[in-house]
Amino acid sequence: MATSVTQQPPEAADSSGDAVVVRWGSADRDDAVRLAQEVIKPSYLVGEHGIIQEPFQRASPQEVQEWINLKQLLVAEDKTNQCLIGCVRAQVEHNYALPNNNDHNNNSNDSDAQNEASSKDQQEFCIAVVKLGCLAVHRNHQGKGVATKLVEAVESFAQSLLLEEAADKNNNSGSRPSPQRRAVVAVQLEILSPCHWVHTHKERVRSWFTHPSRGYKEEAVEEMTAGTALGVADVRLATDAKFVTYKKYFALNDL
Repeated sequence: MATSVTQQPPEAADSSGDAVVVRWGSADRDDAVRLAQEVIKPSYLVGEHGIIQEPFQRASPQEVQEWINLKQLLVAEDKTNQCLIGCVRAQVEHNYALPNNNDHNNNSNDSDAQNEASSKDQQEFCIAVVKLGCLAVHRNHQGKGVATKLVEAVESFAQSLLLEEAADKNNNSGSRPSPQRRAVVAVQLEILSPCHWVHTHKERVRSWFTHPSRGYKEEAVEEMTAGTALGVADVRLATDAKFVTYKKYFALNDL
Protein backbone atom coordinates (compact mmCIF):
# COMPACT_ATOMS: atom_id res chain seq x y z
CA MET A 1 0.00 0.00 0.00
CA ALA A 2 1.32 3.44 -0.89
CA THR A 3 2.38 5.46 2.13
CA SER A 4 0.34 8.63 2.54
CA VAL A 5 2.10 11.98 2.92
CA THR A 6 0.38 14.22 5.42
CA GLN A 7 2.96 16.85 6.31
CA GLN A 8 5.91 18.71 4.85
CA PRO A 9 9.10 16.64 5.08
CA PRO A 10 12.48 18.33 5.52
CA GLU A 11 14.57 18.97 2.41
CA ALA A 12 16.83 16.26 3.74
CA ALA A 13 16.65 14.43 7.03
CA ASP A 14 18.41 16.93 9.29
CA SER A 15 18.79 15.26 12.68
CA SER A 16 19.52 18.43 14.60
CA GLY A 17 19.55 16.69 17.96
CA ASP A 18 21.88 13.95 16.79
CA ALA A 19 25.61 13.64 16.25
CA VAL A 20 24.93 12.73 12.61
CA VAL A 21 23.22 15.07 10.17
CA VAL A 22 22.09 14.16 6.65
CA ARG A 23 22.12 16.97 4.10
CA TRP A 24 22.69 17.61 0.42
CA GLY A 25 26.32 17.45 -0.65
CA SER A 26 28.02 20.80 -1.16
CA ALA A 27 30.71 21.55 -3.73
CA ASP A 28 32.12 24.21 -1.39
CA ARG A 29 32.52 22.10 1.72
CA ASP A 30 32.61 18.40 0.78
CA ASP A 31 35.61 16.42 -0.47
CA ALA A 32 34.53 14.22 -3.39
CA VAL A 33 37.88 12.42 -3.45
CA ARG A 34 37.56 11.36 0.20
CA LEU A 35 33.97 10.24 -0.32
CA ALA A 36 34.95 8.11 -3.32
CA GLN A 37 38.10 6.61 -1.83
CA GLU A 38 37.34 6.27 1.90
CA VAL A 39 33.57 5.75 2.02
CA ILE A 40 32.22 4.40 -1.28
CA LYS A 41 35.12 2.24 -2.47
CA PRO A 42 35.62 0.18 0.74
CA SER A 43 31.86 -0.33 1.12
CA TYR A 44 31.47 -1.70 -2.38
CA LEU A 45 34.57 -3.87 -2.24
CA VAL A 46 32.77 -5.74 0.52
CA GLY A 47 29.28 -5.45 -0.94
CA GLU A 48 30.21 -6.65 -4.43
CA HIS A 49 32.89 -9.18 -3.46
CA GLY A 50 32.62 -12.28 -5.61
CA ILE A 51 29.98 -10.70 -7.86
CA ILE A 52 32.05 -8.16 -9.82
CA GLN A 53 35.48 -8.86 -11.23
CA GLU A 54 38.18 -7.13 -9.19
CA PRO A 55 39.68 -4.61 -9.21
CA PHE A 56 36.82 -2.23 -9.91
CA GLN A 57 35.74 1.27 -8.90
CA ARG A 58 32.10 1.91 -8.01
CA ALA A 59 32.36 5.68 -8.42
CA SER A 60 35.24 7.92 -9.37
CA PRO A 61 35.90 11.22 -7.59
CA GLN A 62 34.81 12.97 -10.79
CA GLU A 63 31.46 11.16 -10.77
CA VAL A 64 30.92 11.93 -7.09
CA GLN A 65 31.69 15.59 -7.74
CA GLU A 66 29.19 15.63 -10.61
CA TRP A 67 26.48 14.15 -8.38
CA ILE A 68 27.17 16.84 -5.80
CA ASN A 69 26.99 19.56 -8.45
CA LEU A 70 23.68 18.18 -9.75
CA LYS A 71 22.25 17.97 -6.21
CA GLN A 72 21.90 14.21 -6.47
CA LEU A 73 24.03 13.22 -3.49
CA LEU A 74 22.93 13.20 0.14
CA VAL A 75 25.76 12.94 2.66
CA ALA A 76 25.89 11.94 6.32
CA GLU A 77 28.14 14.15 8.40
CA ASP A 78 29.51 13.36 11.84
CA LYS A 79 29.07 16.76 13.49
CA THR A 80 31.33 15.83 16.39
CA ASN A 81 34.35 15.16 14.18
CA GLN A 82 33.14 17.28 11.25
CA CYS A 83 33.72 14.56 8.68
CA LEU A 84 31.60 12.73 6.10
CA ILE A 85 30.75 9.16 7.07
CA GLY A 86 28.19 8.11 4.47
CA CYS A 87 26.32 9.01 1.31
CA VAL A 88 23.49 7.98 -1.00
CA ARG A 89 22.55 9.09 -4.50
CA ALA A 90 18.99 10.27 -5.22
CA GLN A 91 18.46 10.54 -8.98
CA VAL A 92 15.06 11.77 -10.19
CA GLU A 93 13.23 10.58 -13.29
CA HIS A 94 10.04 12.51 -14.03
CA ASN A 95 6.83 11.36 -15.76
CA TYR A 96 7.59 7.73 -15.04
CA ALA A 97 4.78 5.35 -16.05
CA LEU A 98 3.29 2.99 -13.50
CA PRO A 99 3.78 -0.70 -14.36
CA ASN A 100 0.89 -2.16 -16.35
CA ASN A 101 -1.27 -4.76 -14.58
CA ASN A 102 1.07 -4.82 -11.62
CA ASP A 103 -0.30 -4.60 -8.11
CA HIS A 104 2.38 -2.51 -6.45
CA ASN A 105 0.30 -2.52 -3.30
CA ASN A 106 0.06 -6.29 -2.78
CA ASN A 107 2.14 -8.06 -5.46
CA SER A 108 -0.67 -10.65 -5.67
CA ASN A 109 -1.03 -13.25 -8.42
CA ASP A 110 -4.77 -13.58 -7.89
CA SER A 111 -6.68 -12.55 -11.03
CA ASP A 112 -9.22 -10.47 -9.11
CA ALA A 113 -6.42 -8.63 -7.34
CA GLN A 114 -4.68 -8.03 -10.69
CA ASN A 115 -7.85 -6.56 -12.16
CA GLU A 116 -8.17 -4.34 -9.13
CA ALA A 117 -4.53 -3.31 -9.54
CA SER A 118 -5.10 -2.44 -13.18
CA SER A 119 -8.02 -0.26 -12.14
CA LYS A 120 -5.82 1.43 -9.52
CA ASP A 121 -3.14 2.10 -12.14
CA GLN A 122 -5.72 3.86 -14.30
CA GLN A 123 -6.56 6.11 -11.35
CA GLU A 124 -2.95 6.97 -10.50
CA PHE A 125 -0.07 8.64 -12.30
CA CYS A 126 3.51 8.52 -11.13
CA ILE A 127 5.03 11.99 -11.21
CA ALA A 128 8.56 10.76 -10.57
CA VAL A 129 10.79 7.87 -9.60
CA VAL A 130 13.66 8.66 -7.24
CA LYS A 131 16.43 6.15 -7.86
CA LEU A 132 18.28 5.32 -4.67
CA GLY A 133 21.84 4.21 -5.32
CA CYS A 134 25.45 4.24 -4.15
CA LEU A 135 24.41 3.82 -0.51
CA ALA A 136 27.62 3.64 1.49
CA VAL A 137 28.71 4.11 5.11
CA HIS A 138 32.26 4.33 6.43
CA ARG A 139 33.33 1.05 8.04
CA ASN A 140 33.84 2.71 11.45
CA HIS A 141 30.24 3.93 11.52
CA GLN A 142 28.34 0.91 10.23
CA GLY A 143 25.66 -0.65 12.39
CA LYS A 144 24.80 2.69 14.02
CA GLY A 145 21.74 3.68 11.99
CA VAL A 146 23.53 5.92 9.50
CA ALA A 147 22.23 4.00 6.48
CA THR A 148 18.71 4.25 7.87
CA LYS A 149 19.03 8.04 8.11
CA LEU A 150 20.27 8.21 4.52
CA VAL A 151 17.40 6.10 3.17
CA GLU A 152 14.86 8.10 5.15
CA ALA A 153 16.34 11.29 3.68
CA VAL A 154 15.80 9.95 0.16
CA GLU A 155 12.21 9.06 1.04
CA SER A 156 11.62 12.52 2.51
CA PHE A 157 12.98 14.07 -0.67
CA ALA A 158 10.63 11.90 -2.76
CA GLN A 159 7.69 12.97 -0.63
CA SER A 160 8.64 16.63 -1.11
CA LEU A 161 8.14 16.13 -4.87
CA LEU A 162 4.54 15.15 -4.17
CA LEU A 163 4.00 18.25 -2.08
CA GLU A 164 5.42 20.37 -4.90
CA GLU A 165 3.01 18.62 -7.25
CA ALA A 166 0.12 19.45 -4.93
CA ALA A 167 1.15 23.10 -4.76
CA ASP A 168 1.51 23.23 -8.54
CA LYS A 169 -1.95 21.70 -8.97
CA ASN A 170 -3.48 24.25 -6.62
CA ASN A 171 -1.86 27.05 -8.58
CA ASN A 172 -2.69 25.60 -11.98
CA SER A 173 -6.00 23.80 -11.57
CA GLY A 174 -7.02 21.76 -14.57
CA SER A 175 -3.46 21.19 -15.81
CA ARG A 176 -3.47 17.50 -14.89
CA PRO A 177 -5.23 14.81 -16.95
CA SER A 178 -8.03 14.14 -14.47
CA PRO A 179 -8.89 15.43 -11.00
CA GLN A 180 -9.80 11.83 -10.05
CA ARG A 181 -6.29 10.53 -10.76
CA ARG A 182 -4.05 10.37 -7.71
CA ALA A 183 -0.41 11.37 -7.93
CA VAL A 184 2.18 8.97 -6.55
CA VAL A 185 5.95 8.97 -6.36
CA ALA A 186 8.24 5.96 -6.06
CA VAL A 187 11.62 5.34 -4.50
CA GLN A 188 13.47 2.67 -6.48
CA LEU A 189 16.58 0.66 -5.78
CA GLU A 190 18.33 -2.16 -7.61
CA ILE A 191 20.15 -4.93 -5.78
CA LEU A 192 22.77 -6.94 -7.66
CA SER A 193 23.13 -10.45 -6.27
CA PRO A 194 24.42 -13.83 -7.45
CA CYS A 195 22.01 -16.28 -9.08
CA HIS A 196 23.36 -19.56 -7.76
CA TRP A 197 24.83 -18.85 -4.32
CA VAL A 198 24.03 -16.77 -1.26
CA HIS A 199 25.87 -13.49 -0.72
CA THR A 200 25.53 -12.70 3.00
CA HIS A 201 25.80 -8.92 2.59
CA LYS A 202 23.26 -8.79 -0.24
CA GLU A 203 20.81 -10.93 1.71
CA ARG A 204 21.12 -8.59 4.68
CA VAL A 205 20.44 -5.56 2.44
CA ARG A 206 17.49 -7.27 0.73
CA SER A 207 15.97 -8.31 4.05
CA TRP A 208 16.34 -4.78 5.41
CA PHE A 209 14.56 -3.09 2.50
CA THR A 210 11.82 -5.71 2.09
CA HIS A 211 10.91 -5.87 5.77
CA PRO A 212 7.16 -5.14 6.11
CA SER A 213 7.91 -2.03 8.12
CA ARG A 214 9.82 -0.52 5.16
CA GLY A 215 7.45 -1.42 2.33
CA TYR A 216 9.77 -2.06 -0.62
CA LYS A 217 8.32 -4.56 -3.11
CA GLU A 218 10.03 -6.48 -5.91
CA GLU A 219 8.95 -5.34 -9.38
CA ALA A 220 11.46 -6.66 -11.92
CA VAL A 221 14.34 -9.10 -12.30
CA GLU A 222 17.09 -9.05 -14.93
CA GLU A 223 19.44 -12.03 -15.04
CA MET A 224 22.94 -11.82 -16.54
CA THR A 225 25.77 -14.27 -17.13
CA ALA A 226 29.33 -14.09 -15.82
CA GLY A 227 31.49 -11.76 -17.88
CA THR A 228 28.64 -9.38 -18.73
CA ALA A 229 29.68 -5.73 -18.81
CA LEU A 230 27.64 -3.52 -16.47
CA GLY A 231 27.77 -0.39 -18.58
CA VAL A 232 30.75 1.02 -16.72
CA ALA A 233 34.28 0.88 -18.12
CA ASP A 234 36.08 -2.35 -17.18
CA VAL A 235 33.33 -3.47 -14.80
CA ARG A 236 32.18 -7.04 -15.49
CA LEU A 237 30.38 -9.75 -13.59
CA ALA A 238 32.49 -12.44 -11.96
CA THR A 239 29.49 -14.78 -11.65
CA ASP A 240 25.97 -15.24 -12.98
CA ALA A 241 23.96 -12.52 -11.29
CA LYS A 242 20.67 -10.68 -11.32
CA PHE A 243 19.51 -7.11 -10.87
CA VAL A 244 16.32 -7.07 -8.80
CA THR A 245 14.34 -3.82 -8.83
CA TYR A 246 12.41 -2.82 -5.71
CA LYS A 247 10.05 0.12 -5.29
CA LYS A 248 8.20 1.86 -2.52
CA TYR A 249 5.28 4.12 -3.44
CA PHE A 250 4.11 7.26 -1.69
CA ALA A 251 0.78 9.04 -2.30
CA LEU A 252 -0.60 12.38 -1.18
CA ASN A 253 -4.13 12.20 0.22
CA ASP A 254 -6.74 14.30 -1.57
CA LEU A 255 -4.29 15.57 -4.19
